[in-house]
Amino acid sequence: FYARRAISLNFETLAAFDENALDGTIRLGLCDDYAERYLPEILVKFSESNPKVEISVECMSSSKLDVMIEQDQLDIAIVTACSVRTSCEIIRREPMYWVTSANHETHTKSNLPLAVDGGDCSWRKITLDTLDKMNREYSVRYVSESALPISSAVLAGLAVAITPEASIKRGMKILNERDGFITPPPVEIGIIQNQKMKNSITGQALIDHIKSSLNNMLDNHKRVA
Repeated sequence: FYARRAISLNFETLAAFDENALDGTIRLGLCDDYAERYLPEILVKFSESNPKVEISVECMSSSKLDVMIEQDQLDIAIVTACSVRTSCEIIRREPMYWVTSANHETHTKSNLPLAVDGGDCSWRKITLDTLDKMNREYSVRYVSESALPISSAVLAGLAVAITPEASIKRGMKILNERDGFITPPPVEIGIIQNQKMKNSITGQALIDHIKSSLNNMLDNHKRVA
């Protein structure tokens, strides 16, 4: 009798939990430079814990995500903070690095070939400002609003670029002062949300999960390092 009652209580508890589970649809935006590293960690674990929540994703520049938040086309976005006007909660300072191909000497060319962001992203300004401080001659060869063509140009030895830590790939070499390159300043990553999300239990749960996921990723990175 007691065993049957315990099983019954267990099913009642699960049923109650299921009835109170988070649900709804959230439109999430982030830069594609962050998507490859952050998106699996964020979505997989959150979806496993909250199967009733549907998340749709948009990947584009921070400034465009900002506009989409203002126009209620997105609910939450992970952005480069200095590229947006919407009130932004800073969740991480992302180190930036000069990178070249580990198999080429592209960075030694007198007229440095560059791959840069094609939008109004702050990384392009950081790139050009850092080069001015280095008094280095350069030529912009590859322009893209997407991270993939830029990293492909770097890996092929066609250009060098400034990239966030999240976008460094196997086959890239980080350039430092020994190579004649000044380390660029970090950028701030933040979360912006539209007004409706501020009263959404599901939305705030996802935001808390994003913060926790990034902290866990950083802790794991430090332990590996």
